Amino acid sequence: MRAFTKNALIFHITANCIVLVDAKTIRLCCKGDRQGHKAMYESTVRYVYATVCRYIQGEEDRRDVVQESYAKVFAHIGTYSTSKGTFNTWLRKVTVNECFMHLRKHKKHSVMVPVDIHAHQLSSSDGAELEGLTRKDIEEMLLDMPYGYKVVFFLSVMDGYDHKEIAEMLDIQPETSRSQLTRAKNWIRKQLCNRTNTNAYGLF
Repeated sequence: MRAFTKNALIFHITANCIVLVDAKTIRLCCKGDRQGHKAMYESTVRYVYATVCRYIQGEEDRRDVVQESYAKVFAHIGTYSTSKGTFNTWLRKVTVNECFMHLRKHKKHSVMVPVDIHAHQLSSSDGAELEGLTRKDIEEMLLDMPYGYKVVFFLSVMDGYDHKEIAEMLDIQPETSRSQLTRAKNWIRKQLCNRTNTNAYGLF
């Protein structure tokens, strides 16, 4: 099985798919064309669903947020401009915003997870630490990450929000966001260290 580096991690956790939406489909959606909506949905639904899964727990809630995201996309697609970046970026931002609107509405999230994770600093860089990991390794590791750490990790590392933006989205202080990201990285380092030690003792 092929190993993944840090950049590959970011790609594969984002649904292992590339969103391809042509200008014609966007124009049709801007006109409210049903065929355009269908084409947009079919070409992007895996990407949107994967984004939602990073922040929303529970399949029913995930389906609701996907539906809410497309309602917002189709209602506001006329505001999209290439000057704002790629369509992928715009679509992801709309979807992430819907995730946190849903969480705030239903009061279903808290980034302050009471888990005692001792800092375990390693001398290697993040990229070097992830060398040799398979896709399965990465997915299983992030699945087990405490939710509060995971939210800030995904917002910062995966979706590119800065700590001020994250603080506003989660109703926390920027310093709390920085602390949670540090804890998330330390948690990953600890899992990698445990994995290395386990392999060294021949338990796998």
